[in-house]
Amino acid sequence: MHSDSSSNLTRRNFLAASAAGAVAAAGLATGAFAPKAAAATRRRLKKSLKFGMVSDQGPDGKKLSIEDRLKVAADAGFVSVEPDTVFDAQQLKAIESGAGKAGITVDAIVCS
Repeated sequence: MHSDSSSNLTRRNFLAASAAGAVAAAGLATGAFAPKAAAATRRRLKKSLKFGMVSDQGPDGKKLSIEDRLKVAADAGFVSVEPDTVFDAQQLKAIESGAGKAGITVDAIVCS
C-alpha cells in the first residue's frame, strides 16, 4: 500500500472515531443528552375490583353475604368495587349498606 504522510486516517484514528460515534449514538438513543422533563404531577391511583370477582363462598364453603364479600375486597386492599347491573332494589340497598360498613366505595355499576 501507498503511505501518504498527509493522510491522518490510521487504524488507530479510525477506531477512536468509531468508538466516539458509538458512544454519542448510545447517548442520543437513551436520552442522556435530552433535557430533563418536569416531573408529572403525582396522582393517587385507586385499586378497584369487579365485584363478581369476589367469591360468594367462604373458605368453609358457606355462602357469604354481600357485606362479607365487600369486606373481603376491602381487606385485600381495594378501595372500590364495580358490581354488575343491579335490577333488584333490595340487592342495591345491600350493596350500598355493605359498602359503608366495609369502608369501601362503589365506583360504578357495570352494564352487563
